[in-house]
Amino acid sequence: DTRSTPSEIFYNKCIDHGAEVIVHDPIIDYWPEVDIRVDNDLKVIKNNKVDAVVFAINHNAYLNFSVEKISDLLKPRGVILDGNNIISDRKAAILQKKGFKLLGVGKGHWAKLSK
Repeated sequence: DTRSTPSEIFYNKCIDHGAEVIVHDPIIDYWPEVDIRVDNDLKVIKNNKVDAVVFAINHNAYLNFSVEKISDLLKPRGVILDGNNIISDRKAAILQKKGFKLLGVGKGHWAKLSK
């Protein structure tokens, strides 16, 4: 259900600041509130290697992503924003060691993982 999602505010801010946004969701394929097609296949992201990945929805598919799967989506030194407790501390530590920058809601302790 995409109605009244905080993701819409984030999406609109990104667009307003000139970001090119690829929206992925394993369930929905159209987001009517912003009138865009939503990709269900990660190939679009993997083929383009993005600067940042934002995990905004707590889908089981995302919870099961391996470190390698997450790494494959990003350019070197990419940014990962976990807005919904998708990435475990163990995965976060490995991703940081690989050179990715991680930010997360309620994840202030991640700054100490790589030290």
